[in-house]
Amino acid sequence: MSHPAEEACILKKEGKLRESTVDDSMKREGEINEYLNRLERWRKAIAFNISLKEIHASSLQKIHERQIKTINEEVTKASKALLMVRQAAMNALVEAEFEQYKQELKVMGKCFYQERI
Repeated sequence: MSHPAEEACILKKEGKLRESTVDDSMKREGEINEYLNRLERWRKAIAFNISLKEIHASSLQKIHERQIKTINEEVTKASKALLMVRQAAMNALVEAEFEQYKQELKVMGKCFYQERI
């Protein structure tokens, strides 16, 4: 196998050296540049997609956290409201029992001692 420079000399002597070798190398260089540009576009597209996925994931995480916070606030408010309703019901029950007890004592001719202010 001979060296490419030797082949070029032999072809030149024979008059068969093609001008296309320069054209071929330029064409090949253009193909390589096009390929590198395509790779760079793909790399940018992949990086962009990854960043979109990260943004989407963080967005979903924030939405989830907000929903949990809202649910916790609602549960706290509902617990307070339930406590207030139960306290009001208990106060009404105590008042009703007290009135009933007063009526029973009145029937028996007795009463509570109440201090008037």
